[in-house]
Amino acid sequence: MVSPWERELSAQRERPAFLVADAARNTRDFLRDSISSLQDDAEVTEAETGEEVLNALAARRIDLAFVDPSLPGLDNGKAINRDRFFHQRCYLVLLGTKNSHIAENLDVADLSITKPFHRRSIGIAMHNWEVWRQPMQMVVAARSPAVMDLLREGIRSQGLLIVVHEVRDAASALLAARRQDVDFLIVHEDLKDMAALEVLEIIQRQNLKPKVILTGRAPTKALLQQIKRLNGAGFLPSTLTPDKIGKGLLKAIGITDVVNLTGKDS
Repeated sequence: MVSPWERELSAQRERPAFLVADAARNTRDFLRDSISSLQDDAEVTEAETGEEVLNALAARRIDLAFVDPSLPGLDNGKAINRDRFFHQRCYLVLLGTKNSHIAENLDVADLSITKPFHRRSIGIAMHNWEVWRQPMQMVVAARSPAVMDLLREGIRSQGLLIVVHEVRDAASALLAARRQDVDFLIVHEDLKDMAALEVLEIIQRQNLKPKVILTGRAPTKALLQQIKRLNGAGFLPSTLTPDKIGKGLLKAIGITDVVNLTGKDS
């Protein structure tokens, strides 16, 4: 049986497939031109109705879709059922105006972009997609099974292709961090053999590869300053819901969920 990891690596060897869906021809042209300037081997499909969007997503693999959720038949994007299309790992970007409240629909999308578009907005979306689609290895260190379950669910909530290695103590976390294939290390404050901040200090002092994210109860201002000083990737409060933990993780690894740049290129 082919694993999601192997399937994604296979897909990355093919030409990337994009979908641009908007009722306005000039918007579709702008999106197509922007994509082509950033990804010269891209294959771009256009749609101008909700029905065409759903048919395109159902008919073939789409890697990245720019969709206006106000198109008839899309129910503000909710008709794009993630359970139906998620198997093909489509990164969904919703397009809208300042008054369309598209950020409220991020439960069905990965990113929202506000019209009129700044060309950099498309570049940010493309960057997000490139980071999001890359297979990653992550070590999660926490003693509590409940905390581990919460972090695991949060990681999986955003569709990232991550292999998670679970450890229960700091010594095991540091041992795993020395592997060259580990990209991120999440360390919870409940470890008994070493403080989470001390783990971060060792990672930085030894110049190890993984980016470190600390997690626990609400952090103090002093702790956040120390994390920043040690080049940590951030802090995830373990009191959050899995979805909010997942969104915090996206931010920590360099993926935004809303783009609202001033200026007009489209």
